[in-house]
Amino acid sequence: MKKFQKINFIYITSLEYCNVFVSQIIDWLHLYQEKEVSFELWRLSSLKKLIFNRKAETLETQLIRKLYQGRVKKLFIIKPKISLGLIFNTLLFSIFLSRKLLSQKKLLIQTRSPDLWKPLKFFKLIFPNKLKIIYDSRAAIAEELIYSNPNQFNILKEEIKRISQDEIEMIKISDKTFCVSNILIEYHLQKDSNIDRSRFFLYPCSSNSDVFFYSKEKRREYRERYRLTEKIVFVYSGGLKSPWHIPEKIFELFAGLFDLDNNSFLIILSPDKDIAEQYITNLQIPRNSILVSSVTNVEVSGFLCASDVAFLLRDDVKMNNVASPTKFAEYILTGLPVIISKNVGDFSSFVKDNDLGLVINNEFSEENIIEIHSYFNKKAESFLNRRTEIAELGLSKYSKNLNTDSIIEQYLSIIS
Repeated sequence: MKKFQKINFIYITSLEYCNVFVSQIIDWLHLYQEKEVSFELWRLSSLKKLIFNRKAETLETQLIRKLYQGRVKKLFIIKPKISLGLIFNTLLFSIFLSRKLLSQKKLLIQTRSPDLWKPLKFFKLIFPNKLKIIYDSRAAIAEELIYSNPNQFNILKEEIKRISQDEIEMIKISDKTFCVSNILIEYHLQKDSNIDRSRFFLYPCSSNSDVFFYSKEKRREYRERYRLTEKIVFVYSGGLKSPWHIPEKIFELFAGLFDLDNNSFLIILSPDKDIAEQYITNLQIPRNSILVSSVTNVEVSGFLCASDVAFLLRDDVKMNNVASPTKFAEYILTGLPVIISKNVGDFSSFVKDNDLGLVINNEFSEENIIEIHSYFNKKAESFLNRRTEIAELGLSKYSKNLNTDSIIEQYLSIIS
């Protein structure tokens, strides 16, 4: 697009390199490149890490440059909550932004880091017509801190207050705020009712539909290869070590379902295999009723096609109420019905409204387990017949590939 030839694009993130970094940053930036929108990627890390862990920081930069087919910079900053950090970071940004801001091109910065609002506001005041900012709001950051430190609220009270204020200030200086759920938009609006709702753009976490799609052939292949043809296959894909994954609930639910029907089988697709093995042992689940594996995305898609029901369990807290877990997109794109906890972002109501599975309350009494088992027993054939239909619905809602154009339109509206 000729319009984008007159724009410099920079994506700034402090997220450490991980699977989420690849799927939710690099993959998106590559899709934008296909539309001739080329971002320079800035990965922010702390000056302290450069001093004490230079080797790991260098290795991470090499990994990012190996994967991302665009320009990459690694900037080392000081935490902006202290005055020295604010001054240092503003000067650092001045060095790297000055040439772009003084050129004939406009500059669009998209960032996931709300604590950068002060230096960005400074540049915005000097270059109001040249600099455009998008805040990429992926979560309620303060709520994550509260959830991850349940007994330290009083200790972290000032930090929580600062993070909440940073988010609001970043939204105020941004030309647009991208949010992953309607609930997250409402969360921000509740903190400051003066913010115009039209400044938000909804884009839920999505997945690559070239990788995640339903295939009867793939389903048959994987079920035969792993001897699952006669099994009722449940699946969970994702991490297990973070507290919000509540792995104890995943294994508790399956253990109850297995007790009712020993033809049940669980597939765990996770890098945290040691954690899975601990729960299998502690709950005395027969080892031949579970497959635990860490596999590529292509293989994940195959296992999802082979499965019958997916698990997405979360505690009913604000952090999860605004969330948009990427695994949901992967499940729906492969046509899977889902057992999902209540109030998980926009997804729980989406499941209920479209008859895509069962919304539960995470209380696994014998009565509740029987109810869940009975529900899927009755609907097993119906869900199997609807796999293609569910996958097509997923394609229309949660495909990165198809959603890219709507995001590009946002860029055009912001810079015009």
